[in-house]
Amino acid sequence: DGFYIQCMRIYTKGFIVAGSKGQILVYEKTDEPKQPYNRVATLPANAISKKTSAAIMQQMCSGPVKCIDLSTTEDTLIFSTDNSQLFKMSINLERPTDEVEYDYLVHPFHSRPINGMDVCVKKPYIATCSSDRTVKVWSYRSSGSSSLSGFNLEVD
Repeated sequence: DGFYIQCMRIYTKGFIVAGSKGQILVYEKTDEPKQPYNRVATLPANAISKKTSAAIMQQMCSGPVKCIDLSTTEDTLIFSTDNSQLFKMSINLERPTDEVEYDYLVHPFHSRPINGMDVCVKKPYIATCSSDRTVKVWSYRSSGSSSLSGFNLEVD
């Protein structure tokens, strides 16, 4: 069905593969010789998750997952996408479900080159614009950002 594997990670009961369109597939070992592994979850199950914002889902599903890893307790999956975003999700591999909550590991970066930057004189803010058609305002004290707007024009 057009799924391309980009990375793989083993865990105590099986393995996890990730790849195109932000998909992550969880497999568990079985005792069946003809089918030694069974898919127990496909993440994200659909393009809209009830627990995750539409903006995060759009960023996550816009390209392939490039790298995945699990916490030592196997309850948090961290992955990166080809647009240089880092995501995390809590997962119960004992009973995986298709409905999990995704979040940025760190605040979202620009996904394309930064074309301009300016510093606020009176407050601890830096504004950046990028060819990804976004303007972000960053606080250099808290390391946070908030995206102000997207534009449908190319940035020169």
